[in-house]
Amino acid sequence: MYWHIWIDFNQDGDFDEADEFVLSTTVGNTGTINETLTIPNTPIAGLTRMRVICKRYTGTPPPCGYLGNGEIEDFALVVDRPCPTPTAIAAEVISGNVVRLSWDLMTDAERYKVRYRPVGGSWVEGLTANVETFKFLNGLTPNTTYQYQMKSLCVNENSIWSTTRTFTTLGDVCDIPASSSVAFNSPTEAVVSWSAWPNDTKYKFKYKPTTGGFPWTEITTSLNAWTVSNLLANTTYKYKLKTKCTAGWGNWSSNFNFTTGGNNCEMIQNGDFSQGSTNWEFKDSNGGGAVSSWSTANSEAYIDITNPGTSSWHIDLRYSGLLFEQGKTYNISYKAKAEANRNIVLFITQIGGSQFTNGYNSKAITTTMQTYTYQFSMTDPTDANARIAFGVGNNSANVTIDDVSIQEVGCTPFQTPINAKEIQNIKTPSFTLISNGSEQPSLVYTLQSDALVRIDLYSINGQKVGQLINQTQVIGTYQLPIVLDNFAQGMYFLRTTVRNEDSIFSDIQKVILSKK
Repeated sequence: MYWHIWIDFNQDGDFDEADEFVLSTTVGNTGTINETLTIPNTPIAGLTRMRVICKRYTGTPPPCGYLGNGEIEDFALVVDRPCPTPTAIAAEVISGNVVRLSWDLMTDAERYKVRYRPVGGSWVEGLTANVETFKFLNGLTPNTTYQYQMKSLCVNENSIWSTTRTFTTLGDVCDIPASSSVAFNSPTEAVVSWSAWPNDTKYKFKYKPTTGGFPWTEITTSLNAWTVSNLLANTTYKYKLKTKCTAGWGNWSSNFNFTTGGNNCEMIQNGDFSQGSTNWEFKDSNGGGAVSSWSTANSEAYIDITNPGTSSWHIDLRYSGLLFEQGKTYNISYKAKAEANRNIVLFITQIGGSQFTNGYNSKAITTTMQTYTYQFSMTDPTDANARIAFGVGNNSANVTIDDVSIQEVGCTPFQTPINAKEIQNIKTPSFTLISNGSEQPSLVYTLQSDALVRIDLYSINGQKVGQLINQTQVIGTYQLPIVLDNFAQGMYFLRTTVRNEDSIFSDIQKVILSKK
């Protein structure tokens, strides 16, 4: 007799799945038969159906259908799914004292147990919840090899321990700062701050421009912030940090970057292309068969046109992330030339939307580099993520663009702040950011003398994104609403300049805007 067995592991009432056909003998047998069945990894636990077919002749019959010579019997089978041992177990060494263990979330596991020990030592056990797939092991010994294992805890049983794995903690050195940030006092002065660890005693901080072959400037300090002066405007710098603790000096961090501004009224960063393609995007839409490319050299942008397409916008050079405020006017200027006389078009648009009113300006350029200007008035609603684009399609003459600038009409250039200790007739305003439920937050501040107050908002990267106020106010307390619709939620730098007839005060503070 030949035997064939199916088990409805997924309990859907049929035996169609491939892994449900668990046995087929190829040799005729009589008497007691002993066979091993393969159970899939994810059966549904509980009472299910097992179908056994005994057939006189060779050949596999269908589980449901005509049998011929033989017999079919169904049996009730209880499937008990075992508690699974965690998989994808890994250890990430964070420092000399901390390691992060991780694993896959296992079906049926309610909790997990971890145990670890120095090689040859005693096991230390700990539990973690089902929703967690990681655990930090703290208080470890530096420069030590540990063994560790994991198991799952299910409702009725536990899995077996996983195979033994090992990790080795780092040596006894100081950790590098976990994070750092940069705030700008002026286009040539920045405040670099970083996180402090409990055992830190000193810090080393070094910086230099990313290009130009400049040497590192290195500073040692016991503070976790440093004011860097005499920077180059419109320049990208890189910097590194390391800490000193009881074990001595740690390792240098990886490079962090920041970019200084120029005139703080300037809205375009890298308008002279001295930093290559940074902040710029080139789009060849292939409209009308347009084919082109662009490059930067000698602090200029060069657009090479193979096929110009049929419209100016089929090839364009873009700058995004601009803030244009309703009711304000902006001066836009740039230099341009072409291989032959031609027109280029300046588009001022929403990202993914249409042009703003007056957001179109065509200029006839020549083979000589010249400066072109356009004054744009924002009559549409304020847009904090607008874009300009130079459309150079519909003409095969290659184009060079340089020194792109956008400045708000009436913007007062930044003046280096006077140290607060030198100010006698004006006090620092005190600020409080308040928010009541779903209402817009407000900035509350107090003036100790009549003064011109200007409050600007800068992104975490140091780029100006908006102005909250610029007017003369008398002694008193003020509550200034912040219209969050104009800004994304997140961290910003609040730059305040207060000026009267005798003195000027400038200050920078961090604020967090949160939309509920």
